[in-house]
Amino acid sequence: MGLRMDEASFLQAFGLDGLEHIAAGIAVAALAALAGGLFKAGQLFGRRERDGEQFELRMNLKQAREKLEASESAARENERQINRMTSSLEETRRRAAADGDALLRIHDAIEHGFDRDLGETPAWRSQASRMPIIVIGNLKGGVGKTTLTANLGAYFGDQRFRRGRDGKPTLFIDFDFQGSMSSILLSAGRNFESGAMIQNENRASLLFQPGLEGAEALTLGRETPREHLEGGQFFDASVDLASHEERLFYDWVFDPGRGGDARLRLGSVLYSPEVQDRFGAVVIDLPPRTTLFAYNALCAATHVVVPTRDDRLSTQAARTFVQFLELGRQGFWPRLTIAGLVGLNTAQQPQQAEQVDRALEQTARDISQLWMGPQPDIPYCGKIAWMRQIAETAGEDFAYFNEVGQVVAGSPHQVFTELGDNISRNIGLI
Repeated sequence: MGLRMDEASFLQAFGLDGLEHIAAGIAVAALAALAGGLFKAGQLFGRRERDGEQFELRMNLKQAREKLEASESAARENERQINRMTSSLEETRRRAAADGDALLRIHDAIEHGFDRDLGETPAWRSQASRMPIIVIGNLKGGVGKTTLTANLGAYFGDQRFRRGRDGKPTLFIDFDFQGSMSSILLSAGRNFESGAMIQNENRASLLFQPGLEGAEALTLGRETPREHLEGGQFFDASVDLASHEERLFYDWVFDPGRGGDARLRLGSVLYSPEVQDRFGAVVIDLPPRTTLFAYNALCAATHVVVPTRDDRLSTQAARTFVQFLELGRQGFWPRLTIAGLVGLNTAQQPQQAEQVDRALEQTARDISQLWMGPQPDIPYCGKIAWMRQIAETAGEDFAYFNEVGQVVAGSPHQVFTELGDNISRNIGLI
């Protein structure tokens, strides 16, 4: 048989069924290819979908981590704030407790004045003063306290007739915020024709520095400028003394242990050997009220002189002052002696002089009933009648140095000398 086959033989050989099988095979192959493509496409799509999901998951995880970190940071900050608030609350509670204690102390100080019990007292409290420390006081203004203090100090410190211990000079201290005695001491014996004025430096406040020693105090006072008062010193005052006293009071109330008892600072200076050796007498002008500085002066004082006018209001104020002295006598000034009652600016007419003396002597007897101190009977030391020569020197000089006499009352020098002699006898100097 030959190799060539015609069409008919071919068709006959394979028949129609063969074509169908071929077509079916081709279809199957096509379907297989399509299925493979679809499978591959499906795999690719699946991978991409999974990659997208993983990316989204990673982004969600990142965001969740960032939120967690932010939450943790906020929690830490909240914890810090809570700690700060807790610490602040504790500090507020501590301060409230401290302020509450301070307010109670302030209330107590205002309610009871300065008469709370003294704590541990310094050694000078048991020491006897070698010089008279004389306080001039009354709880009413305008009764002549400044006039008496200045001229009594001049009487003790006059170089020609010094009556102080061993003829030593006088120390003047002004605790009256008006500063009237300071004006006398700043002006006395000076020539002001040039118009120059002496500046008030409020040196009385310097005496209350914590731990101030006597030697240092002597460097802080002013020298008395008046002739015949050489060697004396004075500590001047002004209205600023009130604010200084207020600051000292609150320092003492809020921190009572700082600088010792604020009521005893002046005594630490006045009883120091340097001051005791330097002066023959100390005279202190008090304000017409019971201040912290008044307590200092009275705690340190050896004697009190009570000036008054011969009118009902002034004598009643003198009575109230003696009552105050008696209330504090045992706790604060047990050694204090009332050296006498003095009438100032009394009636000048001779026909009234005897009547004024009788009235003031009766006042001295009346207030003696209130006082139970070492010298229970308060003596009447005499009076200084109103004199033009005294009035004209007020605030400018010591009337004591005016020796020009008047027809009836004599000279200011004479009347203050007689008064000073009476007080000196009462305190044992003559």
